[in-house]
Amino acid sequence: MDKKIRQEKTEYFITFPIFIALALTIAGYLIKIKTVSVSMGFFLCYLLVNLLISVIFTLKNAGKWDLLVSVIVTLMLIVIFRDKVLMINQLSALGITALLYILRKEKIKKYGWMAVTIILMVAWILRGSSVPRYVAISLVLLIIYSFSLVISRNIIYYGAVPLCIVIASIFIPVSKKPYQWNFVKNAVHKVENIAGTAADELEYLFEGLGIESTGYTGYSGKGRLSKGVGDYDREEMLFDQEGGFRKSIVYLKGRSYIKLDDTGFSEEDESDNALVENATVKDRSNGWFALYMNSLYHAHVNSKEASFFSRVLTAGMQYKYLRTEDLITPPTLLFISDQSSGDKKGKGYSYRVRYMMIDYASPYFINVIKAAELSDGSFEEYKTIADYTKQIYKLNLRDILTEEEYNVAIQQRPMDEYLDTSFATERMKELTGEITAGAETDYEKACLIEKYLRQYAYSKKVDLTDSENYVDDFLFETQKGYCVHYAASMVLMLRIAGVPARYCVGYRHNEVKSHIVPGSESHAWPEAYIKGYGWLGFEPTGAYRNAEQYSWGFGKNYNREAYEQGKSSAAEKNEEEYQKAETDPMNIPTSELDKMNSDRSKEGSRFKKAAVKQFAGYILLMLAVLLLIIILVKLIRLIRFRLLSPEDKLKENVISIIDSFKEKKQDLDEYVNLIDDEEMRENLKSLFDGYRRVRFRGDEATEEMINLSKIIKKYVYRRGL
Repeated sequence: MDKKIRQEKTEYFITFPIFIALALTIAGYLIKIKTVSVSMGFFLCYLLVNLLISVIFTLKNAGKWDLLVSVIVTLMLIVIFRDKVLMINQLSALGITALLYILRKEKIKKYGWMAVTIILMVAWILRGSSVPRYVAISLVLLIIYSFSLVISRNIIYYGAVPLCIVIASIFIPVSKKPYQWNFVKNAVHKVENIAGTAADELEYLFEGLGIESTGYTGYSGKGRLSKGVGDYDREEMLFDQEGGFRKSIVYLKGRSYIKLDDTGFSEEDESDNALVENATVKDRSNGWFALYMNSLYHAHVNSKEASFFSRVLTAGMQYKYLRTEDLITPPTLLFISDQSSGDKKGKGYSYRVRYMMIDYASPYFINVIKAAELSDGSFEEYKTIADYTKQIYKLNLRDILTEEEYNVAIQQRPMDEYLDTSFATERMKELTGEITAGAETDYEKACLIEKYLRQYAYSKKVDLTDSENYVDDFLFETQKGYCVHYAASMVLMLRIAGVPARYCVGYRHNEVKSHIVPGSESHAWPEAYIKGYGWLGFEPTGAYRNAEQYSWGFGKNYNREAYEQGKSSAAEKNEEEYQKAETDPMNIPTSELDKMNSDRSKEGSRFKKAAVKQFAGYILLMLAVLLLIIILVKLIRLIRFRLLSPEDKLKENVISIIDSFKEKKQDLDEYVNLIDDEEMRENLKSLFDGYRRVRFRGDEATEEMINLSKIIKKYVYRRGL
C-alpha cells in the first residue's frame, strides 16, 4: 500500500512540467489575442505560488484543501496590491490552478486532458497566427501526455520526465561552433553578477507591486496619472552610441498623447507613426526631417553652421528588462536598421537607429527657429531639399524619405486637437497670460512658460490622483510634483497661449554616464509645434538641466564672412580645437565622474536591497497568512470537537480513521486487515467492536475508547495507509 501511495505522489510531482505546459499554452494564447493584460512574468509567478500551495497540501495528504487556500491567497494579494493588471494575472493563474484541480480528479483525468488539449489546438488553428516556440513545445507535451493517459498510466509514471527531456531537446538549437569550456571565467563572471541580475529579474517579474499603487516602475508607455514614482534603477534598455560624440543628454521617445482629463493623457498621436502605407519606416515616422531641412534652407544655414548645433549619429539599441510593444527611438529619427524580426518587443529586442543630435540652445539653431516662424509657410520641392541635404550633411535624402513620404510630411494638418483647453481653469488662463505677456512668437511663449515652471519644487511623492484638476492643483496648491505634472502643465499652458502642444513619454538618458538606460531615467516632457519647423521638445521639470544648461557652446569664434571667403584665421583654428575638446566623451572632471559613478553604484545597491526585501516581505506575508489559516482551522476543529458528546467524539474519530485509509472497504473489519502491526490491528478491531456497541446497543462511550481512537487515527494518518 505504501508503494502505491508513493507512486501516486511521484506521478503527481513528475507531471509538473505538464502543468506548466498547459499554463504556458493558455497564457500564450491570451497574450497573443491581447484581450486581457496578461503578462507571462506575472502569470507564472502567481501560478508557481499556487503550485507551491498544492505541493504542501499534497505532502500533508490534504490535497482537497489546496484550491481553497489558493483562492484565499489570491484574494489577499488582490486586496494588497489593488492593481488591475496584477489582478487579471492573479485571476488567470487561479483559473489555471482550478482547471488543474479538476483535471486531477480520477473520473475526469483520463479523457479531460485530451479534451483540453484538443480545444487548445483548435483555438490556435482558428486564430490563424504563428505559434510561439514555447507554445509549440507545450502543445507537443500535452498531446503525448493526453494519449499516454488513455493508453496506460504506467507510461506516465516511468516515462514522463525522460519524455519531456527528449521533446524539449528537439527544439533546442545547436550551435555550429564548438563550445569553449571556460569554466573558471564563466564561474567568476556569474558570481560577480548574480546578486544584481537576481534583483533585476525579481523586479522584472514583480514590476509595479506595492501596497500603495505607484504605477509601473520605469517606462510604461502610458500618459495616465499615478500616485507617485519609486526611485528604481533597473536596466531597461541599452543605448550604445557609435562614435565619440556624446553630449550628455539624449531623449528617447516611446509615445505622444493628445487628450487631457483628470486621469492624465490618452489618445495616442498617430502622426508619430509611418507616413504612408508600405513606407520604409513602420513604427516611427521620420517626417520631421522634411520640415527640419526646409527650416535650415530658409534660414540659409551652411554646412559649417549646421555642424555647430547638429550631428548625424548612429546608435545600437536593445530592450533589456523592458516589457512594452512600443518602439523607442530618439525623436529626431532618420531611419532604423538591423531590426529584430517579429512583432514582439520584449527582452532582447534590438535595432540600430540613425538620428540627428541637436543642440537646441545653440544661437545658430535659435536663428533657424526664428526664421521658420517668420517664413510664409511654403516648402521647397523634393529635389531642392535632396541637393541641400547632400550639401549640408552628405546624406542621400532617398535613404531617409522617399518623394511620396516627403510630400505627405510637408502637408499642413489641422491643429485643433492640439489646442484643446477644455481642462483649463480661469486662474490657469490668467497665469498663462501674465507669463507670456510681451512674447511675440510661439517659441518665445514656450521658453517663458518653461522658465516659469522650472522654479517649482520637485517631489516624487506628490499624489494628485484624487484631484478634480491635477494641473490646477499643481500650479496653485501643491506647487511641487514630478515630471508628469510639469509636462502636463506646460502642454495645457501652451494650448492656452495658442501654441499647439502634446505630451511625450520615454527616457531622458545621460549617455555620458553609461550606455545603460535605467528605469530611473524614464521621463515625460512636452512638445510644442513651432510654425515652419514642427515639433520641438522642452524641459520644464526643474530637477533636470534644460537645453540651455547642457548646450555644446560651439561656434563662439566663428566668422561667417571669413568662412564664406575661404580664409583661414586664428579664430577658426581656435574653434576647431575647441570643438575637438568638446567632442571628448569624457570631457568632464575625473572627480565628478567618480562621484557620479559612486552615487549611481550606491543608488543601484540600495534599490537591489530594497527589491529583495520587498519580495521577501511578500513571501513572508503569504506564509504568515497561510500559517494563520492552518492555525484557525485547527483551532475551530479542536473547539468543535470538545463541544461534542462522548458518543459523537468517538463517531468523529472512527470516521476520520476510515477516511484516512486510501483503499475503501465495504465492512469495518476489512480495514483491520490493512494494518501490518499486530498490536495495532488488535486495537483497531477492539475499537470497531466497541463502536458498534455504542452505535447500535446504546452503550456509553468511555474515555478509554476515545483515547484509543485518537492513537489509532494518528497511526493510520502517519503511515499513509
